[in-house]
Amino acid sequence: MDHLNFTRLSSVEIGSLWYHYVTDTLAEQVLTYFAKSVQDTDIKPVVNLALQYTQNNLKASRQVMSTESMAFPVGFTATDVVLNAPRLFSDSFMLYYLKHRTQQETLNYGMSFSTASREDTRKFFEQAIDLSIKLDNEVSRVLLAKGLLIKPPHIPTPTQAEFVESPSFLGSILGTNRMLNGIEIGLLHVGIDLATVTKCLLTGFSQVVRDDTLCDYFLRGMDIAKKHIVAFSDALIKNDLQASTAWDLDVTESTVSPFSDKLMLFHATTISSYVTKMYGWGMSSSTRVDLHIDYARLMMEVMQYGEDGLQLLIKRGWMEQSPLAANRRELALQQ
Repeated sequence: MDHLNFTRLSSVEIGSLWYHYVTDTLAEQVLTYFAKSVQDTDIKPVVNLALQYTQNNLKASRQVMSTESMAFPVGFTATDVVLNAPRLFSDSFMLYYLKHRTQQETLNYGMSFSTASREDTRKFFEQAIDLSIKLDNEVSRVLLAKGLLIKPPHIPTPTQAEFVESPSFLGSILGTNRMLNGIEIGLLHVGIDLATVTKCLLTGFSQVVRDDTLCDYFLRGMDIAKKHIVAFSDALIKNDLQASTAWDLDVTESTVSPFSDKLMLFHATTISSYVTKMYGWGMSSSTRVDLHIDYARLMMEVMQYGEDGLQLLIKRGWMEQSPLAANRRELALQQ
């Protein structure tokens, strides 16, 4: 007896499959364009590998959804990308974009795996995690080989174990705080990196979009990203640490859009969601009170930006509805 045939997909499995399918269709279109426009002979194979892995995930997710006759989301298709559009981003940007995409996919697929129960869905999520890790290794290898890998600042290596002796270790909103610890430094560095990539992506979007409302939205996102780069950099500099950022994330002068307005707007909202997760992680992993305040403040700004983006998607009829629970009261009243 095949136990799989008697186990329905759970709510979280349906939701996760739906979400990953939509975001992977977006990635497929973006990476198809990158594969067409990339020029560097070392970066091109990595972009092609990322595209192959994304298509593998889409094929595997379709197989799982088909077992339950689950309708495939519309997501994004070849109509959302113009492959012969001029280059909009530099090759180095594509590499950094892939670095953050692998981090995002590892985090999201990891959560989906840990909350799934059916054997086939767990296997799919596990394989997707494995592909993300393999791609991350390849991206990091090329970044390192090209001297583009930006590492967090160094701190002294501990020579003995030490214990906290005063509640002042947790810091305060006003006054003097202890030096940052290694985890806090690393997460501030990730925040700078993520904001830098986001700023470049939204710069490109604002440059090519023809809709004035969307242009203003992308420009607003650029300003938010710039402000967050400064906030995280200041936190490091105040602790006598170097705040390094990628120096080669160029956007060309092209004003021809390679992507549909729908794709660009949805992409901006997915980035907002990921940034919110990362800031929440930063807040929960830091023990200095002033960092908690900073993360909370910046997170609220990103959440509002993401919500405004969703409102724009809804107004334009571009927001596909994720699977919902049954409305029992509504069903009862239909009798």
